[in-house]
Amino acid sequence: MPVRSFKIVLDNNSGFALTKTFDHLCHGDFTPGLSPPNSVEPNQRVTWASESNGIATGTEGYVKYRVEGLKNTGITNGDTVYIYWDNPFTLGVTHAHCQVSTADIEPDCDFDKTPGGSAFAPPPSKFEAFQSPQTGGPTSGNTLELVGEVPLAPFFVFANSGITAIAEVGITLGPKPNNLKTFASRRKIDLSKGIRSLASASQVVSLRAMMGLP
Repeated sequence: MPVRSFKIVLDNNSGFALTKTFDHLCHGDFTPGLSPPNSVEPNQRVTWASESNGIATGTEGYVKYRVEGLKNTGITNGDTVYIYWDNPFTLGVTHAHCQVSTADIEPDCDFDKTPGGSAFAPPPSKFEAFQSPQTGGPTSGNTLELVGEVPLAPFFVFANSGITAIAEVGITLGPKPNNLKTFASRRKIDLSKGIRSLASASQVVSLRAMMGLP
């Protein structure tokens, strides 16, 4: 039995099919029969998992999907959906994050990132990732909770305060919301605390920036 494992549950509610363009494990192996699928149809839920392989090791990896256009409609996009996870053996915390971008995304492991990154931000994506209410959240001891959004770069971080031997996170891909109510409900945010508090909590200068809108 592996000492560390990580399961990802992805709900594709984007309305578009997803095609896997790349996957890679920096540590560990994919659980037999649970590799990231090559494609994900609209409204389909898929699951994959990785696990440690060896003594005193963890598991870490990522997968990239391309959002396809609608056949016979002329609608194309090609946005990148990037999902990364890490469940270390001793150092660090169990965590994952997901990012959706109109440009390619540099992975977190086994890759030398471009120093300073790009000087120009790509156009915002029409899609976003958020925590699935059916699988994510702090109600279960082995699930990870959505803990923050990186300012001005819409990707979402899931983590706990330490290392969880058997970790799981649920992620939903959907169209970017065009109203604050939908944005807040996806993140279980209490709007009764005031609109200004939302931007303050996310450490961004405006609600528009927090929502990743142009």
